[in-house]
Amino acid sequence: MKFKSKIISVSLIANLTIYPLVIPNAFASDYNAICDQVGCFVKLDDKGIKSPNGFMPYEGVSSWTVAEGLTRSGSNSYYSFIINGYDKEGYEMSHSFDIDKKKIMKKIMKKLKKNSGLSMGEDREVNVYEIMGYEAPMLYIGE
Repeated sequence: MKFKSKIISVSLIANLTIYPLVIPNAFASDYNAICDQVGCFVKLDDKGIKSPNGFMPYEGVSSWTVAEGLTRSGSNSYYSFIINGYDKEGYEMSHSFDIDKKKIMKKIMKKLKKNSGLSMGEDREVNVYEIMGYEAPMLYIGE
């Protein structure tokens, strides 16, 4: 009996130690949302934000906001996100979606702040060349 329990406990410890290493994209979260008045999924992982509009890396986020609104019946709240920035090809884009749960809204806000480095309403200029993986072009000032 003691022999079996030691094997189980060693096995359990080994699994708990290895398990976090084998979880792919452990920070990814899919959220049910409303995009353009249609149900959609919004995904936030450790690299960026994906919605039906495409993928935006966190370093491409130039600003984000969330506002509270009421449903038509006036009894339920929803939270409207707008995330502006650039995709990996350097094209300007935005994500616009609604979430109907306050708890989920807070999770998304926390992830956006942590991963983009921006607080809600804060703006920044984005170097699209860095997002695309290029160095900024050199300007030559000469005769």
